[in-house]
Amino acid sequence: CTHKHMHAQTNKPTQTHKHTKKTKMAPRRYLIVGAGAVGQPLCAHLVLGGASVAFLVKEKYAAESKGNALTLEWLSMLPWGKSLRTTFTQFDVYTSALELKDQAFDAVILTVASTALRQGEWLKELADIVLKPSPTTALVFTTSAMSDLALLESLEIPQNQLVQGGISFISWQAPLPDEKFEAVRSAGKSKMLATVGYVLPSFLLSGPAEHTKPLAEVMNRGKMPCSILKDVEAEQAFAEAMLMPLLVGLENCDWSFSTMRNSGLLGTTTGAMRECLQVAQAEAGPNKLWKFLSFFVVRSWNLYLLSLAAPWVMPFDIQAYLKYHFCKVGDQTKQYIDDFRRAGEHSEGLNAMPNLAALVGKNWRWKMAKAA
Repeated sequence: CTHKHMHAQTNKPTQTHKHTKKTKMAPRRYLIVGAGAVGQPLCAHLVLGGASVAFLVKEKYAAESKGNALTLEWLSMLPWGKSLRTTFTQFDVYTSALELKDQAFDAVILTVASTALRQGEWLKELADIVLKPSPTTALVFTTSAMSDLALLESLEIPQNQLVQGGISFISWQAPLPDEKFEAVRSAGKSKMLATVGYVLPSFLLSGPAEHTKPLAEVMNRGKMPCSILKDVEAEQAFAEAMLMPLLVGLENCDWSFSTMRNSGLLGTTTGAMRECLQVAQAEAGPNKLWKFLSFFVVRSWNLYLLSLAAPWVMPFDIQAYLKYHFCKVGDQTKQYIDDFRRAGEHSEGLNAMPNLAALVGKNWRWKMAKAA
């Protein structure tokens, strides 16, 4: 309402001051698809930034999440740093796109694995019911555009509604199976209510400014550092080129750094990383930094040193994390590697990609696929 304040002053007429009403903007509203180790930290930081957030989850997880608090624990990377444990309940929960009909969101954020995007009709329903009727709603996808951009375009989601997101933090549901020490104390026995531990909270965005700028502002306000880049996919392509061959090599060594150091696979793994970096250069365009890393840093002796240092530097059991998380999304890793191999077939000088071929030739996932 407009407020009127009456001020009586000696020998002066009474004055009426009218103050213009400040319109309070409605909070930004976001829908997060998936309420796991990625979705929960995003939700908490968006809420902290003043947004209203809802989850879209499978029916079996909805009953657990409704009315219960979710627990997060942020771990400092500094040896003397303290962890921060929080609980939150400020979220809504839905189980189908039909429940979201006629609801408005500023953005829908996908946090599920690339392979999950292809399971069932839920993504098409989400596009038809939530995204297409609302041109102001962005779809933020956090998986590889090399694999998934064509899928999203096939659903006829307008290009100006697509935003590429980049997950830069590491997160997991505690406790990790077979972890050597308990970095995060669990809060519940179920998957949905397990404590989510995470480090290095940060996020990347690229796409239309009308979508990326407001989301970045909310994230930064909520203490999730968010940067807007010209092309997140290009940055991700190079990071994936480094990470995916490493994961295949580690899986071949039962997720043990020690076994990898003594297996003779360090050279093959770093060779595969360089091959994938060349593919990334061909697909995403030349990048001087990654070219330098490819030639001078991605070497077996550096990987040897990294494998020695990582368990001591990370405030959680990094080997247990890699085994748990990437076994869970192993099909996605295979999909990404196969994408690199297909792209390499069309890149000059990379047709064979011998190191990557040697790695996948030893991996049970490709052996099973070949046998099938």
